[in-house]
Amino acid sequence: MKFTIEIDATPKDVRDSLGLPDIQAVQERIIEKIEGRVMDCVDTYDPTKLLTMFVPEGARLFDGLQKTLFDGVRAAGKSRRKKD
Repeated sequence: MKFTIEIDATPKDVRDSLGLPDIQAVQERIIEKIEGRVMDCVDTYDPTKLLTMFVPEGARLFDGLQKTLFDGVRAAGKSRRKKD
């Protein structure tokens, strides 16, 4: 046997019926602080700093990859010249 119950209630009604506190004012203050910090950082945004924050070895990894690719292209060019 299966029962389905549908309740039409707003989030505020559910919070009140469960006895949960209303923290909307606190959430709004936190969001305002976060927005302020984000807006302060927008002017000094540097994507390379963000990349190095998440991938500190990213720059060296890219340099190594680039060197490997160029070395491969050079080697392919040299072997092609020897065949001609």
